[in-house]
Amino acid sequence: MDRTLPLFPLEAILYPGTLMPLRIFQPRYVQLLEDLQRVPGSEFGVIGLRSGSSADLTVRPDTYDVGCTATVRMMRREEAGASDTFAVTVLGRERFRLLGLVDQGTPYVCGKVEPFEDEPADPATLDDVESLASENLVLFAKYVRGVADIRGRTTIPVTEANLPSDAPSLSWLMASAIKLSRAEQQKVLEIPSDALRLARQRRLLTRELALISRLGALPVGPGDLPSRSGQN
Repeated sequence: MDRTLPLFPLEAILYPGTLMPLRIFQPRYVQLLEDLQRVPGSEFGVIGLRSGSSADLTVRPDTYDVGCTATVRMMRREEAGASDTFAVTVLGRERFRLLGLVDQGTPYVCGKVEPFEDEPADPATLDDVESLASENLVLFAKYVRGVADIRGRTTIPVTEANLPSDAPSLSWLMASAIKLSRAEQQKVLEIPSDALRLARQRRLLTRELALISRLGALPVGPGDLPSRSGQN
């Protein structure tokens, strides 16, 4: 069933069940925050920009077709002179497909969206999914250690005890942690099943580990590994 959501086009990709920090200071998005606070638990849509910048007010945003709904988990006003600036943490909820933009008379963009759901799981592939998840856990642990070594940091060892136990949550956490281009991150967001997503991540982790080993550097610009979060 479709519905209308306020949209936040970003130069980043948000995944279900993961946290994303934002720094909001543009007046139109400050207004979005204020509108969301009027109804606790209200959702908005985070959708990646294919090109352009979220700061560009003069053109219709060139976004991808699939995004992720989000709720505000933390909001703190920063001291920033005369302008309002907020440090915000949002939680990704569910994927959606953008059907089109709609005019709601707001300074921020709104869109009509419908749910974007995984294809029904084939019971015959459940063992394959569990096997892929186990393989990816080993590769992901090596990846986290490699990233930490490059940055000269210590890190908590990645084990089954400190990662989600279910394949969907594990796949989204790994998706948000692997340093990829925005286009590659978007492709992962649009994969329609756990099995396909985990298989894609295995290939990506294998590729990134080979690059880290050969180059001794992160192939894509650095950023902190995301926080694990569950959905309420």
